[in-house]
Amino acid sequence: MDNKIKEDKAIELIKQYEMKRRNLKTDNTIKRMSKNSGYDLDSGNRKIEVKATSQSEFNKGLRLNSQDEIEKIDDIYIYRVINVLSDKPQLFIVKGSEGIIGKTQLSAGYSVPKDKQGEPIDL
Repeated sequence: MDNKIKEDKAIELIKQYEMKRRNLKTDNTIKRMSKNSGYDLDSGNRKIEVKATSQSEFNKGLRLNSQDEIEKIDDIYIYRVINVLSDKPQLFIVKGSEGIIGKTQLSAGYSVPKDKQGEPIDL
C-alpha cells in the first residue's frame, strides 16, 4: 500500500482527534506544515509528527525520515496511528523525547519502549 495513502488517512484521523481534544468546531487552527518543518501538523501548543502503519505493531517500520525530524524530536509529539487502513485504527501519543533514535545516514530508526507508549486511543 502506498505510504502517501496511509499518511493522508492518518492526518485526517488526527485532525478529527485534535478537533475533539481541543473542542474545536473546525480544523482551521490545525495547520499542515511544509515538508522541511520537521513535523506534519501544528495544533495549538502541539507540534505533531504523524507516523502511520497498516500493521498493529507500534515500533515496526517506525522511522524518522529527515534531519529536520531528528533535530526537532525533543520538541514534538509523535502521533503513531496503527491499523490506519482498517475500520478500527488506534492512536498512541508519545512525546518525541521518550523514544530512542538509532541513526543512519539517510534516516533514523526510532522506537519507543513499551512502558512509554501509553494506552491506545480508538479513532
